[in-house]
Amino acid sequence: MAPARALALVALATLLAVAATGCSSKTTHHVADKNAPRVNIVFVGDSITSGSYLDPRLMPQFQGDGASHSFAARLASELPTKYPEIPWGTFTNVAVNGTTSVQWASWVHGRVAPLHPDVVVLMLGINDAIANYEGGSESYTDFTRAYDSLVSQLTSLRNSRGRPTRLIVLTPPSATPSHAPSHNLTDARMAPYVASEWATARAHGIPVVDIWNAWRAKHSQDGPAFGSRYYTPADGIHPNSRGQALIFDMVAPVLRTVAAESAAGK
Repeated sequence: MAPARALALVALATLLAVAATGCSSKTTHHVADKNAPRVNIVFVGDSITSGSYLDPRLMPQFQGDGASHSFAARLASELPTKYPEIPWGTFTNVAVNGTTSVQWASWVHGRVAPLHPDVVVLMLGINDAIANYEGGSESYTDFTRAYDSLVSQLTSLRNSRGRPTRLIVLTPPSATPSHAPSHNLTDARMAPYVASEWATARAHGIPVVDIWNAWRAKHSQDGPAFGSRYYTPADGIHPNSRGQALIFDMVAPVLRTVAAESAAGK
């Protein structure tokens, strides 16, 4: 089994297991050598990654309960304790609300390269689809070219020790008309974008955390209650703190694995 596919299946199994049992096993970890080179993480994406909409002071219409509940913020605050054997360094979130792959393909060297990340966590795609279906300002072809360019640029970066930056691709959460009527983001319209992200990741040998298909499986399991349970009241695009927790549960073990490989110089 290809490494990217294997890690994606591990992440999916983690989400479904946590959702089914509501508990996790206790594991004893070693503590990282304090002199080991630090593993620095950078998050690239849109509002789902930035988590700013969860801050009621900034965007009260979303009725969020704090940006600290976003998956990126939780990874930054919890992974050093959850996995103390990894020599974690900085966690930097450069995600920008409303952005697309076309925009980020032109921003890599200005916004990401100077940080010399060891690992980049990338989630995009929803705003690319919106730009296509709502305004026509960006076509599907624009997206596929930009996303491939973006991934190529990110994987060509170097960390502070001159070694290649590692990349983890996250597919975006699914959406249906009942969740996101204002944007009409049907599964049929999002599916080609997700498939393209998978194809690009495979071509570059990059692990994928398949949020989209995991959420579709969870939606089938939970039925109509899924939307109100995991999305903000304002729309069906932005996950609430429970939805962000689902993403956290999937990403955490994969990021731990990739960070450990980066720390070992792989």
